[in-house]
Amino acid sequence: KCLDPFDTLDSAESGLGAKLISVFRKQGFKTPTPIQAVVWPLALGLDVVAVAKTGSGKTLGFLLPALARPRPATEVTKGPMTPSVLVLVPTRELAQQIDSEASKFKKAAGSRIVTLYGGTSREEQGLLCKPGDGILVATPGRLLDFTEALVDFSRGESYDALVSLKKVNYLVLDEADRMLDLGMGPEIRKVVRQCPKPQPDAASDSPEGRQTLLFTATWPLEVQRATKDLGLTSATYVRVGQGAGEQLKANSSVEQVVCVVDERQKLSLLKRLLEKELHPGETAFVFARTRQTCDYLVGKLQGEEGENASMWCQALHSSKAQSKRDEALETFRKLTSKKSGKKK
Repeated sequence: KCLDPFDTLDSAESGLGAKLISVFRKQGFKTPTPIQAVVWPLALGLDVVAVAKTGSGKTLGFLLPALARPRPATEVTKGPMTPSVLVLVPTRELAQQIDSEASKFKKAAGSRIVTLYGGTSREEQGLLCKPGDGILVATPGRLLDFTEALVDFSRGESYDALVSLKKVNYLVLDEADRMLDLGMGPEIRKVVRQCPKPQPDAASDSPEGRQTLLFTATWPLEVQRATKDLGLTSATYVRVGQGAGEQLKANSSVEQVVCVVDERQKLSLLKRLLEKELHPGETAFVFARTRQTCDYLVGKLQGEEGENASMWCQALHSSKAQSKRDEALETFRKLTSKKSGKKK
């Protein structure tokens, strides 16, 4: 089904409401991005599969329609959290990013935002899962921790599930390709089985059943199979920034240079590239294949004793305590925003 895009904020008000668009304007946005203009009208009732690059504005593409949905009128004081909107993401960092964006709009929408991810106290997050409706952003594994009853055999105590997915009617899979690449397919299927069944016909505008939106930056066979498993065979397919046809293309805004070198020359080449390309106040990410290589590079770039004071460098990987990862990311953000003159 093809709908006219919301190519202006004035046209978006008709579907998303004046309050949300007013907040959107206050964030400094003058027009919707292409993915937002196309997805907003579709997300108000249809299943959607969208292929769009990172940084295209897709987060608000699915968030604003979710926030515009009517909330239950009755307040629930007992039982588990029963979200009507569920957003599944691959990483803690993406969950935090979406939570940050949603928090800017939740007052205007009158919505509650709850975010669940690993690496932090289950008990602390459990306190956020109060009874009733809300928008839930979660990584699949941590979400399953809260949808299943627990038994503490050492204490002889059992705990009820803190989250029930039986009322989810708006399901989003963000960065679906990344989740599948990380091996989260079984967890995703387990989560989806706990949600209501898909809409009878995505082209019927039926209010019954679960509406599903899947966002991905790439279109491999694994993602294509996942769309069928999720009942998205009749979903509206959107591709932004990739052109026509099945062949995907690289992001044209990113210059890609491949250097083929001997393994023993890689470190010296990296140092030369950083020295040449990274100017004072600029930042860079260096990706490595293993956690050990990340730690090795920190020592070599910053110096084993930290003697290279002009180079701030920290490793970020799963063996680091979550507090250390958060600290490294926060320092990186601050150094980037300050443009201090140090190389990062």
